[in-house]
Amino acid sequence: MIREHVDYSVILKDDDIEIDIGSIGIQHGTGATEYWVWGIDTVIPMREVDAQGRGKDRKDCMRLFRAA
Repeated sequence: MIREHVDYSVILKDDDIEIDIGSIGIQHGTGATEYWVWGIDTVIPMREVDAQGRGKDRKDCMRLFRAA
């Protein structure tokens, strides 16, 4: 079985500037486990919060990313 790589870029848009600041995607763990993860990959000024984590699905990861 071939597994498709699923990864979404998160783009910050401000006026006419677009910056790729992170990603949301599926990772594969031990055995056959798959889980959704999110991460801020670019250094940007931000509050004291986590810059990565796990969510139950893509929608949950999008919510957590926005909160960060």
